Amino acid sequence: MKTILALLCLTALYGEPAAVSGRVLDPQGKVVAGATVQLRPGVLVITDAQGRYSFSETAPGAYNIEFEAPGFNRSVLPFALRANQPA
Repeated sequence: MKTILALLCLTALYGEPAAVSGRVLDPQGKVVAGATVQLRPGVLVITDAQGRYSFSETAPGAYNIEFEAPGFNRSVLPFALRANQPA
C-alpha cells in the first residue's frame, strides 16, 4: 500500500480559535480526493476534488489528525494548538 502525504496549515488570530486546513497527496504529488480526514478528538471531513480539507473554529489543545483512503496506509499526525500564540 502507498503512504498518504498530508499537508497541514494552522491559521489563527491572536487569542482566537484556529483553522486547520491542508491537502492530501499521494507520494507522486497527485491529489487524493475522497480521503477521510479526522481531527481527534473531534470531527471528520472528506477531502474535495483537489484533496483539500478544513476544520474551522478549532480550540487550543492536543490533537491527532488521521488520514485514510482506499489503497493507502492510514497516517496519523499529532500536533498541538496553544492559546494566545499565532500559528
